[in-house]
Amino acid sequence: TVRLWDAATRQPIGKPLTGHIGPVLSVVFSPDARRLATGSTDNTVRLWDAATHQPIGQPEPFSGNGIAQVAFSPDGRSIVTVGNSPADKPSTLRLLNLPGSTTVTELLNTICIRADRDLTPAEWAYYVPDLPYQRTCPD
Repeated sequence: TVRLWDAATRQPIGKPLTGHIGPVLSVVFSPDARRLATGSTDNTVRLWDAATHQPIGQPEPFSGNGIAQVAFSPDGRSIVTVGNSPADKPSTLRLLNLPGSTTVTELLNTICIRADRDLTPAEWAYYVPDLPYQRTCPD
């Protein structure tokens, strides 16, 4: 259960956000402040309407040891999650595209521009483990 509070009055705002079956480790507002995303040890990310506190869609399941952090992309069309990995393993980053979000082609183009090259298969396996390797830059 997640409860939002008014910082000035120190009073709860609206009804609690319920649905996760494990502790919630991350709560974040979208850039336009209309939605919230929550990540939990129950291996799900949930979206919420910030005004009504109603869930948006179904929870998005992930495998692993839970979701340690959730972040919206600057345009609010995607969510990045960071896995809650044991200290001896690297955390896994995952990208969740929301309805109306960037296409895979657009994402590959962005990666190509930012890296100024193709990712190597090893880099791809590290940063994008749940998708098969793809070249990021067109020929």
